[in-house]
Amino acid sequence: MSSFKDAVVRARVTASRIKYLFINRPDTDTENPYLNARRTWNLHVGAAIYSRFVWQIMGLLGMLIGLGAVGGMYDLAKSSKYLPYLYAVNRANEVQALGPAHLVSVTDPGVQMAEMKRFVEDWRLVTPDVAVQNKAIERVYSKLIADAAATAKFSGWFQENTPAKRAEKVVVNTQSMTGVWQSKDTVQLDWEETTHDRSGAPVGKPVLWRAMLTVRHIEPTADTSAKEMDLNPARVFVTDGSWTQIATK
Repeated sequence: MSSFKDAVVRARVTASRIKYLFINRPDTDTENPYLNARRTWNLHVGAAIYSRFVWQIMGLLGMLIGLGAVGGMYDLAKSSKYLPYLYAVNRANEVQALGPAHLVSVTDPGVQMAEMKRFVEDWRLVTPDVAVQNKAIERVYSKLIADAAATAKFSGWFQENTPAKRAEKVVVNTQSMTGVWQSKDTVQLDWEETTHDRSGAPVGKPVLWRAMLTVRHIEPTADTSAKEMDLNPARVFVTDGSWTQIATK
């Protein structure tokens, strides 16, 4: 209660000081010299008090303005002065403007979808370029967890379909890949797969495939190496998966 009363008193004093700025000053030229002297003294003391009050208010306002200006300058200083703009080159070697780049979370569905498409491209790739092939296999295993069902499935597939042996005769590429989320953890990917011999001639007709992949995001830890971050920067992992051939063109 005492603190509330003190607040009320301070509010009244402040209100009276503000009111003093707008009231008419009493007349100090009367027939009573004692009254004139008292009013003159009161005006003198009151003017000193209220001038200090006005300067306190002005100082407080100046301090608030200064803090706001410093905060604004800090915000501008820490923000990037450059706006990245993205371009892409399509299969016809035509440059296309994609627009300004914006920050997105690694858990964004679009980011995870892109990572899963890259996963399938790396998994199905067969190329005679040993360095490219090995890098693709590294990226595949960077998205697999040691004790997950997907690791056993994809490792078994690689053992039965060794890319290095297949690359002695054929080259395999994926194209026209589309994806849709079946749930918050499962993505369906459809793509067309083409096979050519080493001379570039088609081997059979293009084949349409479909895969269902269960994905999981795992935050990096202190033990996560720079190489692991380079291979799988979004930290998206495949915990299970299945695939099947759905048609032949």
